[in-house]
Amino acid sequence: MHHVSRTARLLAALVVIGQLGCSGRSNGGGAGGRGATGIAGNGCAGGTCLNPTCKALGAPASIGNFAEIGFERQPSYIPGDVVIPTFDDVPDRPYTAADGARFSNFGDGDWTRKMLDFFDAADLHVDFFINTSNFCDVAKNPGCRRTIARMLASHNVGNHTVHHIHMGSTLPHDGTDMFNNGCGAAGSCIVCDDEVTGVESYVSALSEGTLPHLTRFRAPYGEPFQMGGDSLPLVRSVVAKHAVHVGWAMESTDAEHDADHLPGSFFADKIHSAVGGGPGERAWGIILMHGTYPWSLSEVKLLLDPAAASSLQHRGFRLGTVEDAICWKCGKHSWEIVQQLGGQARGPN
Repeated sequence: MHHVSRTARLLAALVVIGQLGCSGRSNGGGAGGRGATGIAGNGCAGGTCLNPTCKALGAPASIGNFAEIGFERQPSYIPGDVVIPTFDDVPDRPYTAADGARFSNFGDGDWTRKMLDFFDAADLHVDFFINTSNFCDVAKNPGCRRTIARMLASHNVGNHTVHHIHMGSTLPHDGTDMFNNGCGAAGSCIVCDDEVTGVESYVSALSEGTLPHLTRFRAPYGEPFQMGGDSLPLVRSVVAKHAVHVGWAMESTDAEHDADHLPGSFFADKIHSAVGGGPGERAWGIILMHGTYPWSLSEVKLLLDPAAASSLQHRGFRLGTVEDAICWKCGKHSWEIVQQLGGQARGPN
């Protein structure tokens, strides 16, 4: 396939740089040459977006000092027959017995790549929110770099921080895992701006500089945007410089359970229950799922396979993109919003 060979050329240009000095863990930084093989995203990978002219659905929302897609179950700014599949925490890597108990229920791993294989076969194009050092340290794993490059070639990519940190945490560092601390945590060496720009650097490298910024962002765990709290103004000020924050209307809870002792359709049934029998009945809008578990791949096939009687399409829903939702709400693209708020040039991605 064409995008695979282009991906191979992109990977040949990648040079990994940078470390988080206080932890020794890679920050996902990278550098790469610019060239004709670079990928230029526009939030509408595969030509599958529903709002390509970026028109607001009704009166455009005021942007103010911060722009976000919230957590409404029935968002008035998204048509009631639209669902938007999104996948967090990607990519993962193959696992072996040497990985120990933490990954013992995850099978042989590489679930993000397998999900991409399914999407390619079904001609589906979705939104992924990536980490560069979570289920896989991409600086150390060529397979994960190839997986991210495939996403850039065929899907819409958003930022999910380098290490999947608790951005809103203000708990003091307890001397163990510093990545449980957020921007406002006493004694933490986490710099939330670095967590955002580190992912951007890697994507810029893989796209040969044609995607230097990612203007769609989801905070890990939705923190602190979903629940609020004292750290919300601080984290908003960080995110506003880079991206529109993206919440969700419903979630499959695939990251909260494993599949042991659960019905095979457990996670897909969560979404089926949330949306009801058809458009406008219950929830619609953005769906939160993950691309790193064997049961996540199973749920995706039940929910999104156009040939499956259980699919959301068979219930009368259309599949949209995150950029669609931002345009329906604000009447502007995410990169236009970020450029307006920060005064720094931002382009389509």
